[in-house]
Parts: sequence; C-alpha cells; structure tokens
Amino acid sequence: MKTDRLAAHLLDRPAQLKNLRQKGTKVIGYFPGNYVPEELIFAAGAVPVCLIAGGSSRPAREGLSVVPNVICPFARAQIGERQLGENPYYEMLDAVVAPITCQHLKKVAEIWDYRHDLDVIKLGVPHQNDDDSDLAYFSDRLKALRSKLEAVTGREVTNDGLREAINLYDRMRGQFRELSLMRRDSDSSVSTLDFIKLNHDSYHADPAVMVDELQVLCDEAKKSERKTPAGKPRLLLMGPNLAHGDYDLFRLVDEAGGSIVVEDVFEGVRNCQQRIDGEGDPIELLARSYLKDRVPPRFHEIRYAEKAWLCR
Repeated sequence: MKTDRLAAHLLDRPAQLKNLRQKGTKVIGYFPGNYVPEELIFAAGAVPVCLIAGGSSRPAREGLSVVPNVICPFARAQIGERQLGENPYYEMLDAVVAPITCQHLKKVAEIWDYRHDLDVIKLGVPHQNDDDSDLAYFSDRLKALRSKLEAVTGREVTNDGLREAINLYDRMRGQFRELSLMRRDSDSSVSTLDFIKLNHDSYHADPAVMVDELQVLCDEAKKSERKTPAGKPRLLLMGPNLAHGDYDLFRLVDEAGGSIVVEDVFEGVRNCQQRIDGEGDPIELLARSYLKDRVPPRFHEIRYAEKAWLCR
C-alpha cells in the first residue's frame, strides 16, 4: 500500500538528505516512543528522522561488542547501526534527541555521546504523569529542547513557525487515524502490515510529501474493498516496539488464518488519536498532547483503561 510517488521519494530520500546537508540543513534523529515533537525539529529548519531500524539481527549482535545482552535487542540495534556504518539515516545525523523513557535507550544516548562526534540532546520525560507538576516539568523540558535545537540549526523557532508545523503534522496524524479506523470493518482494504509500513515510511519521508500521498491512499482505500473470510480471528497486537523491517509476525498470523486489526505498541507506531487544538503557547499545547492526550505507556502509573481510545 504505497503510491508510486511515495516509493520513488523514499528510494531517493537518502540522496536528498545528503544534498540538503551540503547546503547547510541539519538532520536531527530522535528515538521513538512519541515523546519527541517532530514539530519542534521541523520548525527549527531541520529534518527530523526517527531512528527506528531493528528488523535485522545483525546490528543487534554488533551492539554486543559495546553493551551486554541484558540491554534490549532494539537498543543494541541502535548501537550496532552506528558501529556498522551502513544505514544512511544513521550516518548523516548532526544531532539526536534522546527521550529518557527507559534505561536501555538512555544507555544508547550515553554511548553515542561518549563514542561519536554527535550532539546528543537528552529530553527529560516524567515517569509519574499524574498531576499538573509533571506537565509543567515536560513543558519546561520542551522549551529547553527548543533552545538547544536553535543552537544546533542557527535558526529561531518562532511561535508562527511552530504552529505551521503543528498543522502539518496534525494533518498527518488525522490521515493515519482515518486509515487505522478503517481496519474496524471486515471489508477494509487496509491491512495492519500496510498501516505499520506507512508509519515507518513517515519517519523518513518529507512530511509534506507524506501528507499528500497519505491523502491519496485514504481516498483510494474508501473506494476499494477486501473481503475478510467469515470467522477469521481478529487480533490485537501488544508489545513495546515494532522496528522498521520487523514484519515476520504479521505474515505468520496471516498464514495461520488470523488478522491483526489493531495494535497497542509503544515504539514504532505514531500516536494518531489526538489533535493539537486550542489557543495559547504552542509549546504548552505540544506538551499536553505528547504527554497527556495519548495512550499512556506502561511505565506511567495510571490506569490504562481510563485513557484507552481503542475501545471507543
């Protein structure tokens, strides 16, 4: 499920980014988990790239040359990608934003900060998220992130520029939400594997191109049907991470006669249920959206059922 234009764009994307860097544009990576607002990176005049590789065991094995095997395979894969030097998205980074969500990715940030000529910007994330003080803390950390991004790019992040970026990414989230909800119907042409691959594509593509092509795909999906056999089990996929290229499970479920129709995954799938609405300081709006108006991850001590949108 990919338009010809999007496929060609992604094939050429590493060369595009190399050319942009030669002209002075910064490429800033960030770890997944839906805590780093791409809007901030985009409004700073940089290109955001989510570091989501992990569908191959080779980088994870390579990471064992640096960290022990108690570190999770995904975190080891991030280390291995930099060690191997073969993934263009990892080789052209000017800086990386590392949200402190778990000890494993925190260790990756520390190792990259020590071993590589790379600006590592750590983003504090509250682990309680049960009162207004946590929101105030996260807002403060996003303001600090804005200042650090301005220092890296040499460009001021204005409120107007940030609002434009929010509008662009809100369109993308709305399109993903529309595609995701189509999976509720047994005659939907949108498979979860298609949906996950599009999520991963969006982490590397130019957001303006991605929005245009997602609209084409939404329009096409409304017109087409794919009948699901009667009685085919419909499954919920839960887990911590879906890395780029890590698609074998979807094929195995399909071969076994099932159909994954919704997922609850912390890293590798965009949070698309919320919209960033309202007047006021755009940083405050981003903080609330990325911290509060989302399906909470397991490390937050709140009742999941109160926030879950999947059952609405």
